[in-house]
Amino acid sequence: MYRINKNIKFIYFDAGNVLFYKVTTEGENIANELGFPPEQYQDIVDKLVEQQGKELTKQFYQLSTLEEETEYLNGLHRRMCEYLGIDSDDELIEKLTKYRTHGDYKLHKGVKENLKRLSKNYKLGVLSNSLPSRRHHELKIDDIDKYFDQIIISSEVGVRKPNKEIYEIAIEKSGFKKDEILYIDDKESYLNGALDAGIQNVVLYKTESKKYPSIDSMVNLIE
Repeated sequence: MYRINKNIKFIYFDAGNVLFYKVTTEGENIANELGFPPEQYQDIVDKLVEQQGKELTKQFYQLSTLEEETEYLNGLHRRMCEYLGIDSDDELIEKLTKYRTHGDYKLHKGVKENLKRLSKNYKLGVLSNSLPSRRHHELKIDDIDKYFDQIIISSEVGVRKPNKEIYEIAIEKSGFKKDEILYIDDKESYLNGALDAGIQNVVLYKTESKKYPSIDSMVNLIE
């Protein structure tokens, strides 16, 4: 269990693996749709990314709207079909892209109930390394987005964790001081980034650590 410090006014959560998890991955679904072994998916994507050049790869991490993300993924999936020698039409490409933009996610047990509980006494936010579809899909599962005062998506702000700048953006948008913010993530490296930015109250989620306090469920955040 972790008892929240009395001075905390704002709690930021990572999203993937903290609020929700993938039931099936886009790689599994796309591989099954196109008829190749799922374990080959990442190798195929890596080859396509290598072929597309550094500029397009850089753009991937700076897609600031759902429309830009969809256009980028449509292009990737067209090239994937060409690489595999598969005839494609707009309907197939749209289906493949939706496996990513409307992925198969499920909330961890108790997340909605505990967000509702915590939102009564704290401002809440999300700080996530992800694309715009996270705001438009995953964070709308069971309407959990209504509990968040801030949603910060890395591609929308142009910088990713653990870069110090994204935490500074989060601090500014919260409207509170650094020592009034609690940050929860499942990766130690991202907690390290928060510390570098001056957020001293951090908790590791579902991962044991000798360095950081940890919890295995949101219910273990005690007020």
